[in-house]
Amino acid sequence: MCILPFILSLVSSLLIIRAAENSCKSNQWQCRDGACISLENVCDAANDCSDDSDETLPFCRRITSGPSTSCILPPYPAHGTYEVEDLRDARPGQSLASFALTVQCRKGYGVMNPNGDGSGIQQVYCVNGKWHQDMPKCVRFCKLDPDPSVRYMCYYPGKGVEVCKHYVPPGMSVEPVCNRPIYYSNELLPNMRCLSGVWNYIALCKAECGRVTPGGLQLAIGATKAKRGELPWHVGIYRKTTNPYTQICGGSLVSNNIVISAAHCFWRDVLLPAADFGVAGGNIYRSWDNEEDVGAQKSDVKEIKIPSLFEGESANFQEDIAVLTLMTPFNFTTYIRPVCLDFGVYFEKLQLQHGKLGKVAGWGLTAAHGQASHILRVLEMPFISVEICISTLPETFREYITGDKFCAGYTNGTALCQGDSGGGLAFSERERGVDRYYLRGIVSAAPNDEDKLCNDNVYTTFTKITKHQEFIKEAFAASARKTCPLYSFQCDDGSCVDPGADCNGRQDCSDGSDESDELCRVTPSTAAILYKPITDQPSLPTSVNKIIVKLGLYNAKKISDTIAVTRTVISTSVHPEYNALYSENDIAILKLNETVEFKAYIRAACLWNGYSEVPRVVGDRGYFVGWSGDIGSPERLQMYVVKPDDCRVNNRTLEKTLCTRDFTRALSSGGGFYLSNEGSWRLRGVYSLESKCLGTEPSCTPYSLFIDIAQYLPWINSVMSEKLYKPLVDQTTYKEQERNIPIYQLTQNQTLSNQRDRKTETLKPIITQTPERDTFQSNSRCNDTGHGYTIGDFPWPVAIYTILKSTYICGGTLISNKHVITTAHSLPTSVNKIMVKLGLYNAKKISDTIAVTRTVISTSVHPEYNALYSENDIAILKLNETVEFKAYIRAACLWNGYSEVTRVVGDRGYFVGWSGDIGSPERLQMYVVKPDDCRVNNRTLEKTLCTRDFTRALSSGGGFYLSNEGSWRLRGVYSLESKCLGTEPSCTPYSLFIDIAQYLQWINSVLSEN
Repeated sequence: MCILPFILSLVSSLLIIRAAENSCKSNQWQCRDGACISLENVCDAANDCSDDSDETLPFCRRITSGPSTSCILPPYPAHGTYEVEDLRDARPGQSLASFALTVQCRKGYGVMNPNGDGSGIQQVYCVNGKWHQDMPKCVRFCKLDPDPSVRYMCYYPGKGVEVCKHYVPPGMSVEPVCNRPIYYSNELLPNMRCLSGVWNYIALCKAECGRVTPGGLQLAIGATKAKRGELPWHVGIYRKTTNPYTQICGGSLVSNNIVISAAHCFWRDVLLPAADFGVAGGNIYRSWDNEEDVGAQKSDVKEIKIPSLFEGESANFQEDIAVLTLMTPFNFTTYIRPVCLDFGVYFEKLQLQHGKLGKVAGWGLTAAHGQASHILRVLEMPFISVEICISTLPETFREYITGDKFCAGYTNGTALCQGDSGGGLAFSERERGVDRYYLRGIVSAAPNDEDKLCNDNVYTTFTKITKHQEFIKEAFAASARKTCPLYSFQCDDGSCVDPGADCNGRQDCSDGSDESDELCRVTPSTAAILYKPITDQPSLPTSVNKIIVKLGLYNAKKISDTIAVTRTVISTSVHPEYNALYSENDIAILKLNETVEFKAYIRAACLWNGYSEVPRVVGDRGYFVGWSGDIGSPERLQMYVVKPDDCRVNNRTLEKTLCTRDFTRALSSGGGFYLSNEGSWRLRGVYSLESKCLGTEPSCTPYSLFIDIAQYLPWINSVMSEKLYKPLVDQTTYKEQERNIPIYQLTQNQTLSNQRDRKTETLKPIITQTPERDTFQSNSRCNDTGHGYTIGDFPWPVAIYTILKSTYICGGTLISNKHVITTAHSLPTSVNKIMVKLGLYNAKKISDTIAVTRTVISTSVHPEYNALYSENDIAILKLNETVEFKAYIRAACLWNGYSEVTRVVGDRGYFVGWSGDIGSPERLQMYVVKPDDCRVNNRTLEKTLCTRDFTRALSSGGGFYLSNEGSWRLRGVYSLESKCLGTEPSCTPYSLFIDIAQYLQWINSVLSEN
C-alpha cells in the first residue's frame, strides 16, 4: 500500500543513512538527531528521542500511552500487504491500542489461514494487546480445472466434503472420484496434492466406451427405428451451406471431440472447408433442430483430416476415411458415448468372421425408391468374407474392393443407402461380464442400380479401421488435451507459458486466459496478530578476516547445514568509484581462500553476454534467485525490467542499474537477477536497493534496483584476470561498444556480490540450478512440444552409432564412468562397429563439439536373452576408456527400492532420451500399469515394466526413471514399441521396459568383472 510522501522521504533518508553508517539495528528507530531507540518506543506517549521526533510523527495521533497493553503492527506478509482499518497511513512496527488488519495478497496468490482450509475469510482483532488469531498467509493456490470425467472432492472444516473450488490451497489433499457410470478407472486413483501452486499429478477417468442402452434394435432399408442411446456413438454430419442444415453422412464418436467418418463426405475433387459442416450427437431425428431431441448436443467442425492418398472415385475410394475434430467437445451422457477402438490383429480376426453380426445406424432411405428416414434406424449386418463378396459383386465394382476394405450386408433387400455413408459398423464382444462394441468399419460405397436410388441387393464395402491405425493415432495426438510441463502455466487454448505468467499484469497467453481467472482478483481477509520483533542480524565487518561465505546453503538461518560448503574471504575488490551515500557502483568481488568443488547444488553462474543497453531488455522477464528479508528458505521471484525513467531514488536515476518490479517484499542485498539469453539463464544484475514505491504510478508499485552486470564486464574481467585461479570454461568473448572484450565466467574461487550490505548473515554465492546426477531440474524453457530439456538437464543418456557411417542405432544410459546399459536387440554383432556419444544433445548432430566419443571394447549380453520373444533384452557396453564427469555427463543411479512390480504400479516416472525422430531429446512422463494389462503377442513378458501416457515411438535403450529416497533412479530400459491395449475402451498406447530391479545381481556381476 502507498504511504504519505513525507513518510516515504523520511524512510528513504533513514534507510540510506542506516546503510552508510550502520547506526541502528533492524528492530530500532532512528531519531532525527541520529540516536537509535526501540521500535516499541515509537509513538508511546513518552519522548525517547532528545528531539521528540519519535512522538511528533504524523501517525502518532492515534497511538495510546501504554506499551504493555498495546498491539504492535506486524511486518507485511510475504506476497502481500495490509491496511489498518481507519488508519491508512499506519506502518509495520507501530504500537496501537486496538485495530483490525485487512490483508491483500499480490496477484496470483490467495489468503490461507493457519489451519490451511483456504477459506480466506477471517475476522481477527487486537484489543489492548490481546489477539484473536494469527496472521493469514498469502500463498499461490493450485488451479483445478473441472473435467467431466471426475469429481474433485475436498474437505472443508465446518462444511465437510464438498466438490473442490476452482482454486485449491497448498497442502490440501483432493480425492478424485470417477463420474460413474459414464466414466471409470481400472486402477485406484491416489489423492491429488497441491504443492506450492502445482499438482503432484492430475487424475482423470476413462469414458465407458462401446456400451449401449438396452432397448431397441435395428436403419435404412429393412431396418428398425432406433431407441435413444441404442448406438450412442452415432452422430449425424450436416452441411451448413443450406438452410436448414442438410444431413449428408453419419459418423462415430471415438472421444469427446473426435469423430470418424468417410472422406468422400467432405470431398469435391478437393477437401471442403471444415466451417461448412456441423455435427450432432444424441439425436434420434434427422433434422438439425428438432424440439423432441432433448439432450442432443451439437458442435461446429474445427478440422477435417483425410489421408493424403485419397482421391475419391478416381482412386476407387481407397483411403476413404476422415477424422473430424469438433470445435466444442461433447459431454458424455447415457445417450452420448464413444465407441471402442482396438487395433489388435488377433482381436480383429476374432470379431470379423463370416456371418458374424455387427450394428450400424443411419437415416438412409426407408425403401429403394423411398425417402430418407426422419428417425434414426439401426441395422444388423453380417460380415462377408472377401471371397464371397468378390464373387457376388458386379465385375465392374470389384476394383473398389481395395486393400483397406471389407464387405458386409445382405442381398435380400436390406441395405445401407444415401445419407448412411460414414457411419460405423461395430461388433460386440463380451468382456468381464459387459458387452462392448468395437468400431471395425466405415460405410464407404456400394454398386449403383440405375433403376433405383439405392441398390438393396448387393453388399456394402467398409473402410477397415485397422488399416488406418497410424492415421487415426496421429489425429488423436494432434487433438488430445495438451498437458504442460510441471511448473508452467497452461492457457485455455492449450499453449504453455512460463511459471508465474498467470496474474502478473501482462497477457502472456494469446487468449488472455492467464489474466482472466478469478484468482487474479485481490483476495481480502481481516486479521490481527501479535508482532514478534525480528532479532538483529550481525553486521558485515569492514575487515575481510571476519567474513565467511556459505555455498550450497538452503536455509540461511541454519548456518550449520552439513551439506553446505564454507569458505573464508582473503580479499575484497570494491569498485573504485563506489559511492556509499548514493549507492553508485555498488558492486564488489570477493576472493575465496580456496577453490570450491562443484556439486549438483553448487555451480558458477554464467555472466551476461547479450546486449548491454538497458532499453533492449525493458519488458523482459527474469528471476531474482536468493533470500528475502526473512533470510529463511531461498526464493525464485519473477520480475520484469522497467524503464530507467520510471525508477528514481531521491529524484535521481542511478546509472549502470536495472530496475525491476513485480514483487512486494524486501530482498536480501547481493542476490542475483537472471535474464535468458542464447537458451540459458545468465546473471544480469546484483540486488542493491530496497523495494520502494513509484511515485509516478497510479497505485503503489514496488520496484527494486539491481547493479547492471553488463555495465561492469570490463571491470569484472580485470579483477578476475588478476585473481584468477581456475576458470570454469575457456575464455569467452563478449561484444560491447563495437569492440571485443575478453571475459571469463565466474570461477571456482570467487563470488560476486553486493558489497554495501550491513544486515545479512552471510554473503550468498551466485549459483545456477545446473542439473546433476539424481536431479530433474531445468534452467531454461521447454521446447514447443512441452517435453523437451536442455543440455545438462539430464546428464545420463547416451547415443549409440555405427562407426563406419555414423548411423544412429539406439539410446543407452551411463551407469559408471566406463559402462553403458542398453537393449540387446539393437546392437550389431561386432562391437568393433559401435561408438558411443556422451553429453550429446541433438542426436542428428553427431559432430557436436562438446560431446565425448568412446568406442566399445566388449559387450555383455544377458545369457538368457531370447531375440524371438525379446526376453531378457538387456546388454552392458564396456567403453575403451573412462569418462570424465562434467555438468552434462553423469552416471545414473540404479534402482534401490522394491523389486516387486506391483509395488510401483500407478507410480509416475520419466522416460529420458530420444524418440523415433532422434532429434532433440525428450522427457516424457508415464506411469506404471499392471502387468496383466500389458501384453505383447497375447503374452506378458516377465521381468518387465509396462508404462503408458504417451503417443509416439521411442528409441530403444532409453531409460525410465522412478523416484526413490529423494533421487531419480534408473528402473527400466526401453525395449518394445508402443502398442494398444486390447482390453481398453479406446486405443491406449503403452511401452515395455526391461525392469532393472530384476537384473541387479547380473549387472553387479558384469561390473565387478570389468
